[in-house]
Amino acid sequence: MVNRFTEKTKTATIHLNILLILLTCTLAFGAYIKHESFGMACGWLGCRQTFFPSSTPELLQTLHRGLAGISAAYILFLTYWSFSKNWARSLQKRLLLGTLTVLLQLVIGAAVIENSIAIPWAVLHLAIGTALFAIVSEARIYLGGRAVVPVSGLKEIRPQGDRKSFD
Repeated sequence: MVNRFTEKTKTATIHLNILLILLTCTLAFGAYIKHESFGMACGWLGCRQTFFPSSTPELLQTLHRGLAGISAAYILFLTYWSFSKNWARSLQKRLLLGTLTVLLQLVIGAAVIENSIAIPWAVLHLAIGTALFAIVSEARIYLGGRAVVPVSGLKEIRPQGDRKSFD
């Protein structure tokens, strides 16, 4: 019988857990910035005439953007890695959806600043961030019940229940 929790599954689980922590911190800083009205502390490429923040609102805004950049790079890396390591197709699809969502989130985040935090843009930014968190959370939950084996590899392990496949 195939070991249900392969090394690939453990690796993917660890990386998705790290990504969820990064996204939680990014969302928390974003919510705090919105609540405290610090959204316009910086322009969209820098703070005032310098790249480095000089006040608490600027620092918090910079931390939010830094965490968002790290999260974006991490999900891009995980998506690439899932294809290069031949993870299960269903996990690859979830990570690819997350990548597309994070790219959209970055564009909308820039539009929020360009439009001086107009409510429709800010709500869209929040909605896409929430969707990204939901996509990554669902991928992690999905991973908890399956082994990450390539489709062409070992016999697929199905979760309990009468559904034929999660794909």
